[in-house]
Amino acid sequence: MQHRVPLRTGRVMPLLGLLLLGIFAVFTVGMKIYVMQHRHISNEQLLEELAQAEFLDEPGLATKDWPQWLGPTRQAITSMPNLRRSWPSGGLPILWKESSREAYSSFAVADGRVFTMIAEDDGEAVVCFALHTGKQLWKYSYPITRQFQYPGPRATPSVAEGNVYVLTPTGLMLCLQADDGQEVWKRDLVEELGSVPPRWGLASSPLVEGNHVYIVAAGSRNRCLAALHKDTGETVWTGQNDPPGYSSPIAATIGGVRQILFFTGNRMIGVRPDDGELLWEYPWKTQFEVNAATPLVFHTNTGSYVFISSGYDRGCGLLKIVRRGNGLQALRVFESDELCCHFATPVRYKDHIYGLDEKRDLTCLDLRTGKLRWRFQRSDEDEGLRAVGFKKGSLLRVDEFLLILGEDGKLALVEATPEAYREVTAWRPFRDRCWSLPVLVDGRLLMRDVKRILCVDARETTNQE
Repeated sequence: MQHRVPLRTGRVMPLLGLLLLGIFAVFTVGMKIYVMQHRHISNEQLLEELAQAEFLDEPGLATKDWPQWLGPTRQAITSMPNLRRSWPSGGLPILWKESSREAYSSFAVADGRVFTMIAEDDGEAVVCFALHTGKQLWKYSYPITRQFQYPGPRATPSVAEGNVYVLTPTGLMLCLQADDGQEVWKRDLVEELGSVPPRWGLASSPLVEGNHVYIVAAGSRNRCLAALHKDTGETVWTGQNDPPGYSSPIAATIGGVRQILFFTGNRMIGVRPDDGELLWEYPWKTQFEVNAATPLVFHTNTGSYVFISSGYDRGCGLLKIVRRGNGLQALRVFESDELCCHFATPVRYKDHIYGLDEKRDLTCLDLRTGKLRWRFQRSDEDEGLRAVGFKKGSLLRVDEFLLILGEDGKLALVEATPEAYREVTAWRPFRDRCWSLPVLVDGRLLMRDVKRILCVDARETTNQE
């Protein structure tokens, strides 16, 4: 007699469902990776126009001041003809150093003074050091009402007309006297504008333009962005209902119109300085609403362009801002996944972009095509610094060179050339996490990891002062 074994559908069906779900998940992830690795969308007509355009290059400025995030022009460029190009094995001479608790702010420099932010045992502080000696000139401490992952301040102070402007992670806006740190005015954005700091805290550095201070206020009810009067702190205007993002605003003249550019959590926009009226927009959604790198504006003889980039595999985009009737419109020149800058702002030299891709390290991108030119490749066979990548570090352009401080503490001077990665010299001053932008001013290089600040002599010929 033949015995039939009953099919136990109660067990088989769930297993079959899990198997199909697993296959679907693998297929979906595989397709996403394939699409992301091959994503390049472009407007061929605009690319052809750009291919023939003449780039109106903005030279770096040899200056003794670096008054705000990314320097005088917010483009992370400077000039230093006597920059030392051969570093000893022990590194550049250390002029002074300081220590603090975990912090990520960069530096502003004005009139021989260095302004930055540090963490303390019971809060945070704005501090001022003498550039040449490192002597602490003053400190303004303030409480922190909320802790975030990666605690500590992240925005960078801005200095203008004798005052220092600071935005804290939890939404305190401060104006202090630059010479002694005395409070001029203070605004609590949470209480006054309904601000809700994003999951990693407010990280946007204030922009001073004319009589206003422009900030990402993260306020509710169309108060994401704000302009405050720089002398009194009074609200001039608020606007937009976007998620705040982490990028810092910049000012630019595009199409003959002066405007403030904000990279919010879900779009790139330009607004009028006086009233915050929207001039143009371009949608740019990113996972966790993390648009953090600062936009780059450049001009050619055929028009003005804005370059943006984000992490989480979002990639980069080049926009041309054109006149349409009485207004402005953003046209996509290209979008690509070749450069995903998580939070480090890329730099431009002539018609190429150099940036730190969140997963694939230092990258050179052709602005005329949106195509990759080269990437830095670690050498596992090299026991020296070539085996140390840059990861999520940060960089400046110094004349025709890139000055890069990598996440793992490697500092390198690299030729800004589209031909290949050409390292001039390198040194590893840090072993801890380095996410803060270095600053090169008056022959001094200021840099930090999460707990230590160094000022080193970057001049080819050292003069006793």
